[in-house]
Amino acid sequence: MRPMIEVVGDRALRAALKKAGDDLSDMKASNLAGAQIVADRAGELVPVVSGRLKNTIRAGGGAASANVRAGLASIRYAGPLHFGHGPPRAQGGYMVPNPFLYDAVDDRREEVLEMYQDRVKRALSKLDGI
Repeated sequence: MRPMIEVVGDRALRAALKKAGDDLSDMKASNLAGAQIVADRAGELVPVVSGRLKNTIRAGGGAASANVRAGLASIRYAGPLHFGHGPPRAQGGYMVPNPFLYDAVDDRREEVLEMYQDRVKRALSKLDGI
């Protein structure tokens, strides 16, 4: 199961705000800000040997979603490090999972939720005069 922060009723909220005149132009920025909070924490939690993996942790945000990613095609160990892998293979022996991205979401969940609540309150305060 992938840990995430899910906003229940987000589509309905966006539709209501849009109908009331809010153009939602800052939603992408809000989503990116929320993802950056988690990405910053993931950077603190990721095991560091050379720092290469840590340097690939990045936040992304669009109008309707946010994400945090780690790893690149040239740094393929992000998945095995995060999820672990089983019995010995060509890649080496058993690797115990270290879910630093999931832990970062768990650690910063309240902070991200507060940030979104503040955004919604600001948007609604703009519409008070309607």
